[in-house]
Amino acid sequence: MATDLETAATAPAEMDAPDMESGSGGSVVLHGVSWKLYRRLRKMRANYHIRMTYDRGELEIMWPSPLHEGIASLLGRLIGVWTLELRLPLRSCRMMTIRRAALKRGFEPDNCYYVQHEPQMWDKKKVNFKTDPPPDLAIEAEVSRKLGKKTEIYAAFRVPELWCWSGNTLKVFELAKQGEYVARETSICFPTFPIAKAEDIVRRLGAEHETTLICSFQDWVRANVQHGG
Repeated sequence: MATDLETAATAPAEMDAPDMESGSGGSVVLHGVSWKLYRRLRKMRANYHIRMTYDRGELEIMWPSPLHEGIASLLGRLIGVWTLELRLPLRSCRMMTIRRAALKRGFEPDNCYYVQHEPQMWDKKKVNFKTDPPPDLAIEAEVSRKLGKKTEIYAAFRVPELWCWSGNTLKVFELAKQGEYVARETSICFPTFPIAKAEDIVRRLGAEHETTLICSFQDWVRANVQHGG
């Protein structure tokens, strides 16, 4: 790899794809990576475009495909339309790095938001996960791989709600008291958000122009929603 990740090249790896510049996306898993090295790799400017998920010595490095990014972006834009049309408070943090040394874990969601905690987070330039709450909602777009162990990391940070796009389906999960995610029909953050409608919109990505899809969702919201959250 022609990046600063060469410093970790001696760690045993499991590779899903060898070419980071192919445009197809992929990932590599490195074992025996220290917290210090993970932090150093994450801070390197040359790695800004790479997603990293660190879990107690295991580091997964993922370079997203255009399809993955398109789905994640579209879901984020649908939430943007929803909150704009209904005038709902929202603090978007997109793909910010969420990590804690005490947990020896760190990751970047595809999108994340403060909704219930927006009043205390809207003006913060930095987030300290020792004292600040985790995002109220996170989104993962799984195109070529399963969410797998990453849900354990979300649970460790106590992220209350997770949306996952997988297999042409948008699924909503809630963190239960037992520390595991359970499926639910509606969103906690946005109880009246039309999950089925959003699912239909995302399925049409690639068949219709993105702006057309966004406008069709906006038109639907204006025609069908008078109040809500």
